[in-house]
Amino acid sequence: MTSLWKKGFFLSILTLLFVIGVSIVLIKTQDPLVPRKNIVYKEGETINLNVSNFLENIPEEKVLEETELYSSLLDKSKYDLDEDLNVTDKDSDYLKAGIYEVTILYQKETKTIEFEVKK
Repeated sequence: MTSLWKKGFFLSILTLLFVIGVSIVLIKTQDPLVPRKNIVYKEGETINLNVSNFLENIPEEKVLEETELYSSLLDKSKYDLDEDLNVTDKDSDYLKAGIYEVTILYQKETKTIEFEVKK
């Protein structure tokens, strides 16, 4: 009886360690950049190009620091961008209606996210 109990206890410990190991792997391999979908602003609203505004969950600070954002909205000949990363059309107080795109790059992962500004 003691031998069976030891085997059962040993198998229980192995199962628990396996479950913990799989959980850790799943957490570590989870995509840190999950893009938001169906982003819609109204014309006249403040539009901020901070990376976290385009993601479902705010990633760890280290991930944010290593993330880059690319967009035609960064073109200073067409758009104005203030120190807080708020973007407007050149010589305007807001971004005009249209569909815009930002691309977020983290390590070798690239996410392109569209958003719409409606009238």
